[in-house]
Amino acid sequence: MLLYKLNPSVTSTAGPRLRSTIREVPVPRPSWVPLWGDIEAPVVTLPARGRTGYWIPEHSWQKHEQFVHTHVHGRARPEWEHANEGWAVATRHFIELAGTLMKRHGRILLGREFNRSEKCNYRCMNASGYECTCSCQARNHGGGRWMAGWRITAETTQGINGRAWSWTLLEKIPPASRYS
Repeated sequence: MLLYKLNPSVTSTAGPRLRSTIREVPVPRPSWVPLWGDIEAPVVTLPARGRTGYWIPEHSWQKHEQFVHTHVHGRARPEWEHANEGWAVATRHFIELAGTLMKRHGRILLGREFNRSEKCNYRCMNASGYECTCSCQARNHGGGRWMAGWRITAETTQGINGRAWSWTLLEKIPPASRYS
């Protein structure tokens, strides 16, 4: 992996100066995100507390930032979260981020933190938002309206540092098959 390259436009008495290309190197997949066979899909994570995480295959450090500013929200402030090995934005951008990645890539891997002992109830089933931490793993949340136009193709659960995570591979439903 090339981390430095010669920049011929910048010279000194010692010769050409090295220029860092780290911002152009693809961001590695976070180690705690499960592998899903040979599927390489964008990842969006929704923790119980904190910011929405994301990772896009083959995107450099700079392209991760640019993607959010260009396609999600110009005022969004993506930040690198060292502890999570990934980029994060405010949770209020979750639906827009997930929807945009789905539209551009056709599928996403969605990780949601949940509480196994928190029983799903009337409040969850009739909620208007997308934030859910109960044992239904957001399946019943708001009647499932938050994922309109998407279908679940695979799912699993995983414990990470004592926290329960639901991982769902979602695909965009082609317009013709939505009504059949």
